[in-house]
Amino acid sequence: MLQHAPEANRSYMLSNYIISTFRNIARNKTNSMINITGLAISIACCIFVYVFIKHEKSFDSFHSKKDRIYRVVLDEKNGDRTDHDGYISFPVAKALRNEFPQFDMVTQVYVNNTVVISIPDQFGGRKLFEDNQLTYADEDFLKTFDFKMLAGNDRLLYQPDEAVLTKKLADKFYNITSSQGYVDLIGKMIEINKNSYRIAAILDDMPRNSNVACHLLLPFKVFEKENPKLVNNWKELYAESYTFVTLPKNYSASQFDAALVGFKNKYLDKEMASQQTYHPQPLAQVHTDEKYGGTFYTTPSIMVLAFIVMGVIVLITSCINFINLATVQSLKRTKEVGIRKTLGSRNWELVLHFMGETFVLTTIAAIIAVFLANYFLNAFNNYLAFIVELDLHIDLTIIFFLGGLCLLITFLAGFYPAKMMASFQPIMALKQAIRAKHTGFSNRFSLRKVLVVAQFTVSQLLIIGTIVVAMQMSYFHNRDLGYQRDGILTVTIPENNPQKLEVFRNQLMSRPQVKEVSFSSGPPTSASNGFIDLHRKEALKEDKVHSERKFIDLHYLGTFNIKLVAGRNLREQDKVTLSDSLTSYNNFTKPKSSNSPWF
Repeated sequence: MLQHAPEANRSYMLSNYIISTFRNIARNKTNSMINITGLAISIACCIFVYVFIKHEKSFDSFHSKKDRIYRVVLDEKNGDRTDHDGYISFPVAKALRNEFPQFDMVTQVYVNNTVVISIPDQFGGRKLFEDNQLTYADEDFLKTFDFKMLAGNDRLLYQPDEAVLTKKLADKFYNITSSQGYVDLIGKMIEINKNSYRIAAILDDMPRNSNVACHLLLPFKVFEKENPKLVNNWKELYAESYTFVTLPKNYSASQFDAALVGFKNKYLDKEMASQQTYHPQPLAQVHTDEKYGGTFYTTPSIMVLAFIVMGVIVLITSCINFINLATVQSLKRTKEVGIRKTLGSRNWELVLHFMGETFVLTTIAAIIAVFLANYFLNAFNNYLAFIVELDLHIDLTIIFFLGGLCLLITFLAGFYPAKMMASFQPIMALKQAIRAKHTGFSNRFSLRKVLVVAQFTVSQLLIIGTIVVAMQMSYFHNRDLGYQRDGILTVTIPENNPQKLEVFRNQLMSRPQVKEVSFSSGPPTSASNGFIDLHRKEALKEDKVHSERKFIDLHYLGTFNIKLVAGRNLREQDKVTLSDSLTSYNNFTKPKSSNSPWF
């Protein structure tokens, strides 16, 4: 009986500590609520940062060959500066296949093109749909990247009449309700930009964390056929034209980088070769390397680091607040400490007891933080729904993250107050003779004063930073960009026949609600740009300016109310014929007519 007494005592003490922990939390409701609220907000911020970073770092991690896939990027000297482009001219991919036959795959894509899709309806007519995520891709695309297939075969994008749809479009067009429905779609005809295609496969929706995402795939052969001059022009650069290579297992990126020097000297003329340099960029860096830009959007590495720093600052601030409150609260618990020490409690047992209280508070805060973080993520998604959508999935990773975070907070916030209270002398504690000087309150350079100053400094910096960001966002939204934005609607038009466009314009202008109509490749600040080098006739060729260009008509300046600082507006006689031009907003395809309406 006596042998089991120590074990029984320890069990009794443990249960006593647990009971007293919850009693103390309930007794000090205000203090507990403040601590739980502060910790819950900080943990919610940490969860938000964790989910955000996990998403941003997960881009293209699901591809089996991700470590061997590289994007070919371009550095181009332009006077005193060097431009860095993630896109390259169209002929590069074909030349790479010829020059490096040992490579597993070389694939090129032309993404984010807008199309009009037509399918027959049940009444004998046709239903029209618009989509802005058409991607032209070659036959190596689905071998390079691993996207789940719901129906179809593995040999895709070889024939010029093939179309590959994603689940999203298939559901939208045909109201699919079962997996067999996707199989039944194979072989059906679909009209895309007035050309007929055969549905060859249905892919599952591409993950949001993919650098190459689309709703519809067409063979690159189609783009080549419609744009023969463009795909053979080494001097033209078009945004959203990307080339990826899959290196052999025994071939390093440094070897490829060195080989690209000889490659450019062979295929580029002397002037271009002296200005341009190709490099391989690892697939894992495409999304976070703002130097070359992503294929959909870029989250710079510095922004990821900023999120981490913000999360750490908020966490430390809440821990400092907890320490300050716990230090103040310790003066009310001196008698408890004295009694426990008199009854035989040792310092380390008291430290564990008080840190246990901190752990309980932190655990309660963590549970609340999960719901709070979900609210933060929903607000973030609503604000940036067109770019990213973050979800909080409670899986093992988030459970381990929360567990580790709770232990870290328990140590950071709970150790100092627990160590301080456990060090109280029993006699002084029983006499309640413990004063502020024994807790570090009154010392000239006490830890508490340092923490208070640090807390207020960090809080003020965060407030100032928030105000600056808010002012910048207000400036961003309200700044006069030099053209009219209000009251203007931008509609994608797949038609490029000049006569039909003129008829369409006259019909629109006949309506009293319409003041002006213009056809162009995009609004002034849109990303639908081509690129060209310009220089004055009398200037040297080396003295050129690398410029973005848009194709417009003579009504463009008036529609957007753009003021000229010199010169005049376009006139009918300024019209030129372009064999390769942009036919509509964000649609980089060659006009079917040789008489383009663009200037």
